[in-house]
Amino acid sequence: MEAEPLLPPAPPLRPVQPAWRRLLQQHWPQYIAVAAVWLLMKWVDPIEPRPRAIYHGSDAEYWQAGWASLEAAHHACLNLVACVFTTGLIANTLKSQVARPRPDFIARCFPSTLTPVWGDDGMPQCEDSVPHQTIKTGLRSFPSVHAAWSGAGLGFLCLWLLGTLRCFAGGTARPAHLVASLLPLAAAGWIGVTRVQNNRHHPSDVLGAYALGLILALLFYLQVFASPFSANAGSLAERGCTAGKRTQAAAAVEFDLAGEPGTEPIAI
Repeated sequence: MEAEPLLPPAPPLRPVQPAWRRLLQQHWPQYIAVAAVWLLMKWVDPIEPRPRAIYHGSDAEYWQAGWASLEAAHHACLNLVACVFTTGLIANTLKSQVARPRPDFIARCFPSTLTPVWGDDGMPQCEDSVPHQTIKTGLRSFPSVHAAWSGAGLGFLCLWLLGTLRCFAGGTARPAHLVASLLPLAAAGWIGVTRVQNNRHHPSDVLGAYALGLILALLFYLQVFASPFSANAGSLAERGCTAGKRTQAAAAVEFDLAGEPGTEPIAI
């Protein structure tokens, strides 16, 4: 008896994909936002630098549908303030211990001659007319407190926006949400650039301060909220959901339990 020939395995079924027209209809605001960002980039590129540095900022407000729970808002504000204060404490302590001269230290210490004079111990012999406070502040370059504060505060705000706007949750393309969430980091970078431009800090002072501020911002944020890359992004880390909103997973569990006969919905 001859064995039956083995049939080749059936090809896997392709998953049902949404039509391009449907994707275009659902995401046209995102395309407009991306095009607007591209136009802004092209508009900013040819701008000539100003002859002198005049820096100013403006406030930006981000609105979203729904209400944040009182507990989540309280924890966010509390940890934000604690993060900024802790960063300032560490940065100021490092300043006094490292005692790195600022880029403009020679102009501070020898304003009339701009010629440094050093003692036998290697310490600068500043001119007698220079106030002690000027010399003291001139030896507090590393790290930049302004950059550390901006990295901590604006870094915390960036993480909060990433979680609240759920930029990486749900598998949906949200480039406009991602751009809005990264704006605080752009502002923090601008602050650091100004500290280098006005000769208050070396570039390494700013980079080290950013590292300090961003690390503390991440630690303080994860203490309260779930990771912005998780399915529970934007929710309190301990319970996975807040009083003001539910996660998709929690809503799905409640829906399944409610659909079973004789089963009451469970409050999550």
